[in-house]
Amino acid sequence: KQGYGSGILARVDEKARMRWDYREPDRQVVISDGRSVQLYFEKLKQMIVAPVQETQTDMLFSFFTGTPPIETTFELLPVDQHEPSPSTPQGFRRLQMVPKGSSNISRIELLIDETSIIQAITLVDYFDTVTLIEFNDIEINPLIATPAAEIAARFDFEPPAGTEIITQ
Repeated sequence: KQGYGSGILARVDEKARMRWDYREPDRQVVISDGRSVQLYFEKLKQMIVAPVQETQTDMLFSFFTGTPPIETTFELLPVDQHEPSPSTPQGFRRLQMVPKGSSNISRIELLIDETSIIQAITLVDYFDTVTLIEFNDIEINPLIATPAAEIAARFDFEPPAGTEIITQ
């Protein structure tokens, strides 16, 4: 299955913030404002809300927010130790990350361009399910001149009326 959407990761007021808007195959919205994580599933008409402290134990969330620092939760290993992988584009490099503790993720592989920007992330779980996230139209520091109220609105989400809210 392929999915499509957009995302934004930011550090605002010393807090990690993220928002993923999946448009296909089913609309989903995942938001963290540094205090809570909201997961909205349009097809199920549900939204799960959990404090960040509870979700920090999830390795995948830790990876995307950098909280705690990646090197405390993952072992970083080069993938191309001897020869570049045939699937590695010229000028790119791969880095593999293996969780140090228990996790539903067995490894994460990053495809990094010559300017050290992550272009793709491959997630492999313990059932060998592979999820590939490719990034296009990357903007660096897109919120730098954005007013605080506009940043707050970007990381806010009101589910449609009739959505079941599950608070953890």
